[in-house]
Amino acid sequence: MVAISGAAHAIDALYGEIRPLVSVPATVTATWNANRTARRVRIFETLKLGCTLGNRTNRWPPQFKALYLLRDQVAHHEIRHQPSVPHPNGLTNVSQEMADYSVENVRESLDLAFDVILTTLRNPLALALVAWAERMNHVPAAVEAYRPLSS
Repeated sequence: MVAISGAAHAIDALYGEIRPLVSVPATVTATWNANRTARRVRIFETLKLGCTLGNRTNRWPPQFKALYLLRDQVAHHEIRHQPSVPHPNGLTNVSQEMADYSVENVRESLDLAFDVILTTLRNPLALALVAWAERMNHVPAAVEAYRPLSS
């Protein structure tokens, strides 16, 4: 739970840092406010406006949704008795929480957070974000050093 929440919070913190550097049209912001657009969607759309995402444009939305659903369950926990579900490894059935906060989901969450951070630093598009990334040119190597190996 901690690792998954931490991954979501890392992305959220990055968003807080870069939000002033990426110009989001006022009409888009007004629509977000009127529709109560989820923060994860606002984060992704801001990254899309501020960075060159390539195939991440299609890959990240479902990953963001999965990460923030898991994070929200921790932040807004409710006790519910649910039937057992298959573990992501396919070998057994476990409680929903055991499946949700499995090593496999931790790995996916951390992979996403590292990908978001490194993509933002390496592929900025918005001019103010480009200048910010240039000032942070020492960070990608440090981030890579902490990046866990995926299987």
